[in-house]
Amino acid sequence: MRRSGTGRLNSRAYFYVRREGADRLVAAYPGHEQVTITVDPERLLNGHQDRVALSTINTGYALRRPVQRGSQTFISLSDFPAKRAGDIAEVTVRHGIEDIAQLVTAVDLDAKRKSQQSLA
Repeated sequence: MRRSGTGRLNSRAYFYVRREGADRLVAAYPGHEQVTITVDPERLLNGHQDRVALSTINTGYALRRPVQRGSQTFISLSDFPAKRAGDIAEVTVRHGIEDIAQLVTAVDLDAKRKSQQSLA
């Protein structure tokens, strides 16, 4: 059975490459409690490289300047051109990350609770 576009999107875990992306997402939902989880990128990529895909766009945002999405939206880690590394907006991992707890380096609770827990 073929999965819908939404099903394919929902089968991925998404990570911003830069902290600013996560901060913008948190700011977009004022009044909602937020938790930002930071993971060790080297361990994430090394442990899941066969399921990692990269995107040069924020795939979840399509309100301003919508970008065409399709089969080339997500490019496998092995196929992504090194010269475009600075263009990466998202890292995705297909089918979840069972060992996520071992990859976490920090958990930031929203500003309303003014608390941060570092796990490093």
